[in-house]
Amino acid sequence: MKRCFFLPIIFALSILRAVDSTDVHPPGSLGLALHEVTAEEVQAFTLPGEYGAWVVGVAPQGPSAAAGVQVNDVIVSYNGERVEGMRSLQRLVQESPAGRNVELRLIRGGKAVLTQVVLGAGQISTAAGQPAPAPRSLGAWVEALNPQLASFLGLEEGVGFLVKEVQEGSAAHRSGLQAKDVLESIGGQPVNSAESIATVLNTTPGNQIPLIIVRGNERFQLTLTY
Repeated sequence: MKRCFFLPIIFALSILRAVDSTDVHPPGSLGLALHEVTAEEVQAFTLPGEYGAWVVGVAPQGPSAAAGVQVNDVIVSYNGERVEGMRSLQRLVQESPAGRNVELRLIRGGKAVLTQVVLGAGQISTAAGQPAPAPRSLGAWVEALNPQLASFLGLEEGVGFLVKEVQEGSAAHRSGLQAKDVLESIGGQPVNSAESIATVLNTTPGNQIPLIIVRGNERFQLTLTY
């Protein structure tokens, strides 16, 4: 079953508002890209119910990768507390300090898996009361290309995501991105996973990010503006 992803995909990297920047412990980070669980995932992943946080990306050098967490795992509990959804997991991670060992209960292939993760360090704001910047979103449904279509378009192996739908009013819509376009690169980086898109969106300085797309048999450059 081919999986589609809607971006924004929000990483479980917590934000802590510092009262005194000299007395701050970083919040925890799982190093994951997450998505909400819907009725479709309950059936596809044989879940016990419509709850949990669906893993759609794992940072290669992150704490969850070291613990063996995989794409398409669904996190259903955190230190024994049921995970109702993506945002509840983010809250739990935010409330845990970096370096803490936490237990995750996952559903993988319909079976429960327990794993221990040592939380990495999340981001800390530099001024008291300063609001954390909102994660950037692409605003499009995308899915990985099958190898045959990627080869036909002349893309490198593993590169390219097909745009299924564009959200009206989003950065993608404003840039001119259309359904059936193929994302080849974003910010100069090849698009080889949903995580790679989210990472570039949220680590690129400035308010403009270039896209290279394939539309029909032609390549275009578009610009996301935030």
